This record gives sequence, structure tokens and C-alpha cells, in this order.
Amino acid sequence: MTLSAAPGFAAPHLPSPAGALSDTLFDALRRPPFAMWDLPAPETDDDLHLTLYACYELGYVGFAEVDGDWEWEPSLVALRGSLERRFEATLREAIDTVADAPNGTVPERLQALIAADKSPSVARHLAAHGIEHELVELLIHRSAYLLKEADPHVRTIPRLPGRAKAAMVEVLADEYGGGRLEYMHSELYRQALKAFGLDGAYGATSTAFPV
Repeated sequence: MTLSAAPGFAAPHLPSPAGALSDTLFDALRRPPFAMWDLPAPETDDDLHLTLYACYELGYVGFAEVDGDWEWEPSLVALRGSLERRFEATLREAIDTVADAPNGTVPERLQALIAADKSPSVARHLAAHGIEHELVELLIHRSAYLLKEADPHVRTIPRLPGRAKAAMVEVLADEYGGGRLEYMHSELYRQALKAFGLDGAYGATSTAFPV
């Protein structure tokens, strides 16, 4: 049973499409799984990323009107892979590479990445100069990820060896509130959304600011 069909669980509905590709995909997802190889190219970046997001979401909660078997339909998996490669290629073209630290350890490589980033800090701006409207906008944009919080990271556990696996599990235990719902990071984020009059439901598609 998929979560979208679980009793008492309100899975989100498919969002409004952003172009020809997402429109075609969402129309297909409302039907039983079938091979869909002849798909249009994404019209815009929004069309590409909304389509990719929907493909990923099938591996999490899913959508109320979508059969959970779509997650492993070969043509959908192929679509997801092609969009991932296109997105990654665009990122590599847009972002300067950073040379590895001398001994190549993970902490030193991360420090090198941080030191090379000269872009302004959104968090520092909000803490020192931000206004409520800016904070609300940030909450909206980050909700697609932060209402999942650590769920994507759980997928790495089977691929990690020894100490790295143990360290990851320790970090994730904190992310999930040490077993207490009220301390789960995703739940804390949901409460922050509600405090600003926003929809804190998982997968909420409304991005309207509160009146």
C-alpha cells in the first residue's frame, strides 16, 4: 500500500502544470501506469523542475490521485534520469568548480567550498535586516524540502560503510526528534508556517501570502 492510499492520511494533490511537459505527465499520472515514451520537451525551467519534483515525490508520499506503481514505471524512471542529467549539466556550466583541499579529506573539501562562496547569506540578511514579507517568502520556497526534512538523506544509509553509517544515523535521529513528534524538524517547520498564517500541510501547493 502506498501512503497516498493509506487510511487517514491526506496525501497532496498534483499541482498545476507549468508547461507542456508537466501537463502531459500529470495527465498520464491520473491514469493507471503505462509506457509514456513520446513526451514533449520542457518549455521552461519551471516546467522542467516541477516535472522532476513530481517524479521524485512519487518515491515519498505520492499524490492522492496517482497509482503508487507509477514510481517504478520504466518510462517515468527514464524521464527522471534525463531531467536529472540536464539539470546537473546546467549547474556545472553555471557554477565554478572548486579545487580539492590538499589532502582531499571531506571536512577540508567542505571548508574549501564554503570559503570560495562569496554570495551573500540569506540567513544573515534576515537576522539583521529582514522584514516579515521576506521571511514569509523564504518559508514558502523552502517548504517543499523542509516538510520532508531528512527523508532524502535516509536513502544514503544503505550505501555508507561503518563509521559513516553510524554518524549519519546519529544525525538523522536528531532530525527526527529523537522519536518525539514535537521535536521533529519537519514538524517544527510546519509549526513555523502555521504561525505566519501559511498552509503547513505536506505538499501544500498554495503559495499565496496571508491576507
